[in-house]
Amino acid sequence: MKVFALFVVFAVMAVLAIEVVSASSVTHVPLTRRDRRAELRREHMKLRGEEGKSTVIPLRGNESRLGEYYMDFWLGNPRQHFTAQVDTGSSDLAIPRVGCGSCGSHPDAYYNPSKSSMSQSVGCSNSQHLTCPVCNHTQCAYEIRYGDGSGFDADVTVDALTISGLRPVTQAFGAITSEENPGGGEFEPFPTDGIIGFAYQALSECKAPTPMDNLAASGQVADIFSMCMTNDGGSMALGGSGNWSHGEMQWTPIQKKLWYVVNVEGVSVGGESLGLGHFAYNGLSGAIVDSGTTFLITSQAVWSAMEAKMKSHCQTTNLVGTCGATSPLWNGRCIKMTDAQAAAYPDIEIQLSGSVTLTVPSALYLQKGLCGSPVYWAFAMAPAGTQGLLMGDTVMKGYEVVFDRVNSRIGFGSVLDSNNNIQCPDGNQAPPSSPTF
Repeated sequence: MKVFALFVVFAVMAVLAIEVVSASSVTHVPLTRRDRRAELRREHMKLRGEEGKSTVIPLRGNESRLGEYYMDFWLGNPRQHFTAQVDTGSSDLAIPRVGCGSCGSHPDAYYNPSKSSMSQSVGCSNSQHLTCPVCNHTQCAYEIRYGDGSGFDADVTVDALTISGLRPVTQAFGAITSEENPGGGEFEPFPTDGIIGFAYQALSECKAPTPMDNLAASGQVADIFSMCMTNDGGSMALGGSGNWSHGEMQWTPIQKKLWYVVNVEGVSVGGESLGLGHFAYNGLSGAIVDSGTTFLITSQAVWSAMEAKMKSHCQTTNLVGTCGATSPLWNGRCIKMTDAQAAAYPDIEIQLSGSVTLTVPSALYLQKGLCGSPVYWAFAMAPAGTQGLLMGDTVMKGYEVVFDRVNSRIGFGSVLDSNNNIQCPDGNQAPPSSPTF
C-alpha cells in the first residue's frame, strides 16, 4: 500500500495589449482589454479531449479509512475483473497472479494467465523492447519497493487491458508473485487488488508504456487526464478535463517527466510566508503531485517552520492541539476537539511556478476518522527528512487536478464551496463499471 505512515496517528493512519501609434508630436496609446471568453472556451474544449469529450470513470475509496482511491478495469480475453489504486507517483500496473502465497485476500480472483487467450509471458531473451531488471530463470521480472517499505515482486506479462467506455489495448504489466508490507496486512487493502501507475514511462520498472500511454497511442483519448477526489470516492476523466472545477484553471509547468514534478516557490500559513529557501520546499528531486501518497508530506524544515508559524497565532486564537506545552498534533497524536475548534486553524498556501497558489484549508489537512473515532482529530500531513513536498490526497482533494501531458503542465481548479465542502461526483455512489466493447 503506497501510503506514508510516519507518526503514530498515521499508522492508524487583465492581460493588457498595448499598441503605440505616432501622429505628429503626439503619441496615442490605446489600451484594449482582451476578451478571453472565446479563448477560454477553446481551451476548455481542448481539455475535454480532441473530440470534445472525455471518458469519465468512477473512483472509489477514501483518504481517512483506506488511504487511497481505486478504479475498475479488466485484463484478458475473456475478461477478468480487477480494481487498482490510481497512483500518479508510479508507472506500473500490477495485480496478483495465481500462485502468489502472500498476496492476501481481495475481492477478485487472482489473475490467471491460462484463462486468457491473449496472455503472453515475457522472457528474458524475448523482452519485446522492455527492460528486465530481474531474470527468474527465463522469466522477465522486477521487484519494487515504495516509500513506506511495502512492495512486491512480479513477472512481466502482456495481455489485453480494458477500461470502461474504451476499446481494449495491449498492456505489459506485473503479475505479482509475492508481496510485503512491513506495517502488517496486505500490500493493498481488501477492496483493492493492485496498483495502476499514471506517471511517465521512464519511471516504469520494466520501461513499459503505461496504460495512459497506450490509450493515447490508440487514438481513443488525448494524452490528458484529470482527477477529482472527495472524502468518499471521486471521479477520473481520461482524455481531458471532467469539467468539475469552478473558475479558471491555474497552470504550473511539469519540471521533469518521471513523476509529476513541479516547482514550489514558497509556503505560507495564514498568509504569512515561512521564508525558507528552494531546497526546503523541493529537495534534490523537486516537489511531486502524487495521488498514491495519502497525506501532504513536507521536509522537516518546512514542518518545523509551519509549527512555529501556527504557534504564533496562539496569541490571538486558541488552536487546540498546537497551543500549549505539548502540541500533541505536531507529535503525531490524535486529540478530541469540536468542528469549530478545527475550523479555527489557518489555511496553508503552497505557491508554485506560474503564479499558482494552492490553498489547503484546515478542513483538508485536519481530519476526523484517521484515528478510528469520529470525535478525534489528527493532521493529514507529516514530515519526512529533507525531501521536497509530496502533494498527496490532502492537497489534491481541494481541486480538480488536470495532468496535461500534451502541454507538459498541471492544472488546478478549485472544487471547494464557500464552506470548504468538496463538489465532485462521488464514485462510491456510482453503479459498478462494466466494459463497453
